[in-house]
Amino acid sequence: MRVKVSLTNDTCLPLPASITMHGGPCFELPTPMMWPPGFVLQQNRLTTTVFHQSRFIVLGDHDCGHMIPHMAIPASPMSVIYTTFSRRKMMFSSSKVKANGAPIGCSEIFGPHAPLPMLCCGSPVALPIGFPVLSWLNTVSVGLSQGDIVAGVVSYAANILGKLLGCLSFFKGGYGGLVRELVGAANIKEWALKNILSSLAGMAKFALTDDGKWARVDLGSGYAGMALSWKTSPEDRLKAERQYQVARGQLGLTHTDKRDGTTSDQSTFSVGSMTGSWGMPL
Repeated sequence: MRVKVSLTNDTCLPLPASITMHGGPCFELPTPMMWPPGFVLQQNRLTTTVFHQSRFIVLGDHDCGHMIPHMAIPASPMSVIYTTFSRRKMMFSSSKVKANGAPIGCSEIFGPHAPLPMLCCGSPVALPIGFPVLSWLNTVSVGLSQGDIVAGVVSYAANILGKLLGCLSFFKGGYGGLVRELVGAANIKEWALKNILSSLAGMAKFALTDDGKWARVDLGSGYAGMALSWKTSPEDRLKAERQYQVARGQLGLTHTDKRDGTTSDQSTFSVGSMTGSWGMPL
């Protein structure tokens, strides 16, 4: 399957009519793929040295990010929470076509194949209804394997299953509202469920595509948090990554055991801004 790449200024929105469900209908503002708040918080995943039409290309795991304006219908003060913690995430990627060492992200509404949506925030569940609506006009395309497609569907299913199970009484209690969103879960049971399902989805992607993290544990939100992940690749027997973030700053620590018997350790610090992110090794 061939899918057109998405670029920084491609407009994306939920369809139809930019409406999602957050306990009720909610209008979300259409945004460019490079959404400024998500860019500053380094939630956007974009190429840095690979271009098409002089624009950056969207990579796998790209998220337009937080602060996408929401307006509940009828009006509700909860719109502030929906806006503050918004998400619009790329779920499909090409495991065989990479740029800057990362898979190219894939989402397309028109083409000789079924639509490939992004995952839009919502409650009680996020919905796969987002699209970069004009990406099909771009002239560069990449290939998606059947494994890539199934892996994306599994990621959707894991996300939706986690939200539905989180509604059960067993997972109730703990934090709510703003605090819950900042922490990333209401209580330890919901946090464990979220990370177990995320790791299972990662294992499935690795089994289907031979690419991807086979375990991931995270805590927090796009404003502050930490994430641990483990993966293998044709070059690396094991790569363990730790990432810590506070606002615009991210600290990354990576340990790699290579298949030739050598090891390496890398530490980087980066700061996001409206004009890009700058980083340095530590």
